[in-house]
Amino acid sequence: MKAATLTFECFDLDVCEDAAPSPDFVAGHAAGLAEARAAAAAQQDLLQGSAVQAISDMAFGYAEARQHLLAGLRPLFAAVIERLVPESAAAALVPQVVEMLMREAESGSRGAIEIAVCPGHVAALDAVAQDCGGMPVRIVADPDLGPLAARWQSPDAAMLIDLEAVQAAITSALAAVADPEKRTVSHG
Repeated sequence: MKAATLTFECFDLDVCEDAAPSPDFVAGHAAGLAEARAAAAAQQDLLQGSAVQAISDMAFGYAEARQHLLAGLRPLFAAVIERLVPESAAAALVPQVVEMLMREAESGSRGAIEIAVCPGHVAALDAVAQDCGGMPVRIVADPDLGPLAARWQSPDAAMLIDLEAVQAAITSALAAVADPEKRTVSHG
């Protein structure tokens, strides 16, 4: 019987004579590395595509949610546009003219002021004009003026108070919020 000899692998690099990997190992390693890089690149492309799709889905979700929310609020905007804005504008004209009169009275102006308004506002403004500290104020009915307009004439200034333009701007802004297709861009 012949004794079998055992050979052990050398772990000491200084003593090992074949410390360099074999050509078969190098070729296999290069092939495995190339395959792993290709798999990593394919996975990276897949992840980038998924991220782009997720972002697109979120953008669509926001637009869809906004549209749904505005559709629910449309009756509220319609009520505000049809009732609240016109009533508020009509109720604001007389107090605005009164405030202007009070500022004139406080400033000590003694020139005659003539205010032309629609016939429906004459009585309300006549009562206030009497309390202007002796300042000569004349309220005149002008059937050509609407309920949201007044014409102010004094020695220092002449102006037209036109709340119809303000009402139109507010109505247009609310309509644009309620219905995005009617929205206009003012900057180009």
